[in-house]
Amino acid sequence: MAEADGGGLETAGIAPLSHARLGDQVYEQIREMIVSGRFAMGTRLVEVQLAKRFGISRAPVREAMRRLVEDGLVDERPRIGATVAEMDAQAVIDLYNVRLSLEATAIRLATRRRMKTAGLRRQIAAMAEAARRGDPAAVSRHELEFHAEICRESGNALIAQLFHTMEGRLLMAIALDNEGQQDAGAIAEEHVPLLAPIEAGDEVLAARLMAAHITSTVTPLIRRLGGDPASLLATLPPEA
Repeated sequence: MAEADGGGLETAGIAPLSHARLGDQVYEQIREMIVSGRFAMGTRLVEVQLAKRFGISRAPVREAMRRLVEDGLVDERPRIGATVAEMDAQAVIDLYNVRLSLEATAIRLATRRRMKTAGLRRQIAAMAEAARRGDPAAVSRHELEFHAEICRESGNALIAQLFHTMEGRLLMAIALDNEGQQDAGAIAEEHVPLLAPIEAGDEVLAARLMAAHITSTVTPLIRRLGGDPASLLATLPPEA
């Protein structure tokens, strides 16, 4: 990917900040610009330029960059500095192997707890509406929230926390994945089959459908990036 110079930072639409909790605000704004694609993969993030653009000192920017490196959204490169992380086929495979295990467990637990699906249906409707108005970023956000809600409803706080730490990288992958979708409206429909086993209390079927859903949606992306989808290790419960 071509690296963007400082000019990209000048046109990124950075919003004004209040004086309260500057580090958190800088972190959230840069994170949003990365996952939305306004800072493209490979873009150099120059601390002094960001501080000048935000109109603040370099300390909050430095703290935000440290957190973004921990999130896996920013890479620190020798002689280059901080750049937006680039997601290649292996990075997607690694991320989705973790996701498969995490979400197969999450949906089993959520189903066992008799999770209500009204919130999931709202996210599906929101995905469809965003697709109709041609807003792919919103489609990706609602898609991520659909899966985040299942993790939260699992009743396992660690699962919810782990998913949250992956959200930035997942948004980047989902956005890349959705770029290959010719029919954005189909993204919403792909989530509908997950509702029935949750509502029926069939945790094994719910987990199998979740694994199949995640695998099928990311397989074209892995191929497009030159990787081998066979490297995905779907963790499925045994047949009933």
